[in-house]
Amino acid sequence: MPSDVSGTDRWRRARPRFFLLLALGLGLALASWWFRPAAVSARRLPGFQLTADNYGWMAKLPAGSPRLLGRELTLKVDTRETPDEPRILPPVREAQVRLLRRILPALPTLVPKAEAELTAYDAEAKEATFRETLRSVELWLPAKPDSDLHWTLVVERTDMPDFGYHVEFVDLDFREVWAGD
Repeated sequence: MPSDVSGTDRWRRARPRFFLLLALGLGLALASWWFRPAAVSARRLPGFQLTADNYGWMAKLPAGSPRLLGRELTLKVDTRETPDEPRILPPVREAQVRLLRRILPALPTLVPKAEAELTAYDAEAKEATFRETLRSVELWLPAKPDSDLHWTLVVERTDMPDFGYHVEFVDLDFREVWAGD
């Protein structure tokens, strides 16, 4: 039985639905890209080249930032406590961004204070051989801090991979130094 509607007529009637679905699909793709954790974190921390790790985000501090015991500081912002929980790595939280915006301008004062407290805590830190064993120094914002104002400078050693010195601060005030795994 011949059809009284040609293929062209069917396309003309279906075209608005096709373009509506196409626009909806493109909109969803754009929204998923805009709200992905890496994009959100990059917008919240412009100027940092963030890379993901198992617990959150890492970046080098800007050139010219103070050094602790001669080592560059790396920014480490944890957004989860367990590597796979939640499954998708969350973006940097607004509270972490606010704290970081307070910390960064104060680093020229805070880093010498941290170094003095660390060397007072462990006399070995004054020795040149100690500096040779350093692996990294991280400005660490934990995923679940005691408060939104807690942060730590973590000094890691090459000769003890799971060991670190923790110089803790509450906002811009030194709190304590402790060492351990």
